Amino acid sequence: MRKIKKGLLLAGSAGAVYLFFRFLLFLILPILLAWVIGRLLHPVVRFFCRGFHLPKCCSVILVLLLFVGGLGIAICGIGNGLVQQLASLLSRFPEYERIVQAQIENLCNACDGIFCVGEGVSKNYMYGQLAQMENNVHNYMGNLPVSVWNCCKYFTRLLAAACVMLFLLGIYLWDQEGVESQFRSLPFAKEMQEILKPLTTVGFAYVKAQGIIMTIVAVVCFVAFFLTGSSYALLFGILVAVLDAFPVLGSGLVLVPAAIIEGVNGQWKDCVLLLAALGICQAVRQILEPKIMGKSLGIHPFVFLSAMYVGVQLFGVWGVFLGPIGLVLVQSIVINCKKCKDTEAAI
Repeated sequence: MRKIKKGLLLAGSAGAVYLFFRFLLFLILPILLAWVIGRLLHPVVRFFCRGFHLPKCCSVILVLLLFVGGLGIAICGIGNGLVQQLASLLSRFPEYERIVQAQIENLCNACDGIFCVGEGVSKNYMYGQLAQMENNVHNYMGNLPVSVWNCCKYFTRLLAAACVMLFLLGIYLWDQEGVESQFRSLPFAKEMQEILKPLTTVGFAYVKAQGIIMTIVAVVCFVAFFLTGSSYALLFGILVAVLDAFPVLGSGLVLVPAAIIEGVNGQWKDCVLLLAALGICQAVRQILEPKIMGKSLGIHPFVFLSAMYVGVQLFGVWGVFLGPIGLVLVQSIVINCKKCKDTEAAI
């Protein structure tokens, strides 16, 4: 009977966390971000007030301006480089398409000789697959106006959420004590604080570790592509870092084809360089991720990676973060429920 109750408690906790992530998280995300960023920036406001004897309103405005300005400079600097490289890539796409087509024909001819099949068999098969991919792209492009409209609506909602977050951030910085006191006066505030306590420690540690790993991977790939003479080193470096965060995709999705192309072209130095970058990325991910995140979350690496995989299947891109954090949240709910039952039994 106790095992059945434990199973029901675990299933109910997992279902509650899933429903929260699916329907409520992105609604209250601006509030959570304002609270997290506010806790990080409030010491800066206090420093300006005490160190420079500025009025609190001036300190809050100054900190907000520094935060928005620094974030804007970083986004514009990286975004400008990405846009320029992407525009250059698109403008030279027909040229690259001819080069890739020639490489595919050479590779297919080599495969025909290696596997002793009729001449042109591999090429016809490859072109059939490419034609199917082209049809899928054309079908997607047919819905381009709808996609552009959806992107515009998404960007508008994102901009509105950012404005709300900045407004709430300013209020929090102005009256942190009042906001915290109001939260503590809410019903079940103590229980919520106990449940969310692990996220304030391991959650931040997880996001920080994931950011460190992605940054290392991006820098390694940027250097590798830059040394190969690529004009799109920044674009490919960030792309590989994003793909590397997904358990199913990984950095090899870009680095392996790039290394093969360099090898076919006889650029063995560049091929070895890209394969070395792939090895470094895999080592960074396999060594740092289980150790840093597994220790921070108190979860075995096998369970941790399983949570990431399930999170990606349930929530897509955001599942990389939501999977392990959801696992920690389920653990916290179960532990606190057991504590409540033990307390009631003792009474």
